[in-house]
Amino acid sequence: MYRALGPYEASKTEGDAAVRVLAPELGVPLTVVNPGVVIGHSQTGEAGQYIGLAPLVEQLRTGRLPALAGTRRTFVPVVAVDHLAAVIAVAPDHDTAPVQLHTVLDPATPPLPELVALVARRLGVRAPRVVLPTGLVRRLPRALTGVEPEALTFLTEDRYDTASADALARAAGRAHPPVEELLGRWALRLAADRLPAAAPAPRTTPGTGATPDSDSGA
Repeated sequence: MYRALGPYEASKTEGDAAVRVLAPELGVPLTVVNPGVVIGHSQTGEAGQYIGLAPLVEQLRTGRLPALAGTRRTFVPVVAVDHLAAVIAVAPDHDTAPVQLHTVLDPATPPLPELVALVARRLGVRAPRVVLPTGLVRRLPRALTGVEPEALTFLTEDRYDTASADALARAAGRAHPPVEELLGRWALRLAADRLPAAAPAPRTTPGTGATPDSDSGA
């Protein structure tokens, strides 16, 4: 597993499995909430963090995203931070099983190339048209791509069962905000709060658009 997934994802998978085994043995009720990519507040766009997809937005706005890694169907689902908070808040009052799992994300999130194109339109910049297979990006030298190999394992076409999280959201009186509006509001807030003014950028690399010395990743 560690060879296939890399230490980050493999250690999280192993730790998650250990907790799920240990909690029932100790008689401790366990709720596991697995969110999608957490982005801004549904009304203000504010996120308060600049990880996940935020570096991609920065690269897009500053012209350092010439290509994407994945496929035209790569699915990177998002969730508004306030929607996630509302689901977590009601979970203890509604979960009855010893171990309860919830996947919180918006299934209406468009595939990654469409997501990036939508954000580009809101920012008034050009979206990349080239999508490179992750296998190709993985084989290219890291010094050339600037892409962390582990980041590529998250670029899949997988879909997820959100039924239990959707039930919690209904109990909280919540529904996912329109995803296009959410993405646009979040991207504009990032641009206002965090992103530098457009300037001549260093050489970019395929895959995520990261520069060779970049330490950010999706």
